[in-house]
Amino acid sequence: MLLKMLIVNNSILSSYERCERLYEWKQYHPRIENIHLSAGKALAEAFYSSRLAFAQDTSAQDAENIGKLAIIDHFNGIDDPLNKKGLSKVLFAFERSNATFPLEEFHSFGKDGKPCLEFSFVEPLPLEFQGEPVLYSGAFDAIRSYGNLTCGHDDKSSLYIGPKWPEQWSLRGQFIGYAWGAQHYGIKLDGFIIRGVPIAGDNPPQETIIYTPSYLIREWLEKTVQLAKRLLNSIEEKKFYPSLGDSCNAFGGCMFREICSLNPENRLDWLQSKFESYEIDPLTKARIMK
Repeated sequence: MLLKMLIVNNSILSSYERCERLYEWKQYHPRIENIHLSAGKALAEAFYSSRLAFAQDTSAQDAENIGKLAIIDHFNGIDDPLNKKGLSKVLFAFERSNATFPLEEFHSFGKDGKPCLEFSFVEPLPLEFQGEPVLYSGAFDAIRSYGNLTCGHDDKSSLYIGPKWPEQWSLRGQFIGYAWGAQHYGIKLDGFIIRGVPIAGDNPPQETIIYTPSYLIREWLEKTVQLAKRLLNSIEEKKFYPSLGDSCNAFGGCMFREICSLNPENRLDWLQSKFESYEIDPLTKARIMK
């Protein structure tokens, strides 16, 4: 039943807000895996496996070794010295993160006798589509105790992290939405800790904390419902308009920029020739081939 309902998340709504066509063409993906995404997945697997082992009373050193093995397995033990986000670089980033922020200082929040690692949720928004509630889903790396605070935790890997890296996370709806989701499980998050993990460069890993008071959660919910209503209107009208603005050229250019410049009659053929077509299940992250 869930997959027959409309499920949105921060990524879907943010993409739609930048350019409606990003939602229309969301099933099209590059045929070659992005090396940046692959490195991020490897680090996520390492952090999860090491934190889980440590929460189950494995020593910090042995838990870190479990994380290293997860990275090696992700790359099938093959290193490319020319790849800035290859096996050896990601292993170094993981080791440096643990040296800066030791596992012994990471206190996982427990619920029902289990550590809250890879916390996920799917909850209804106060909005319906075709007689069914619109659902909002989210997933983040952990819930942890931080002094006398209960905080969400998310790891963000990047090739480089500069001194102003912490400034970009304030008022980020992604994390306010996560706090809204956690409330449905009886967990009130005081804020979010975001850890930046550089894979190259001399700057060390950094952590910053943002706070998620109830008034921000209320404003986030109002904004999210308003944006979801716009999306529903586009779906019903089957009209998705291009941005024709800054998002077309930001961050090196949108991957659909070339196709948007074509005659509309030729776009579908180009999409199908240049991209793989599959949906990503927002709950399981599994690919659903189209």
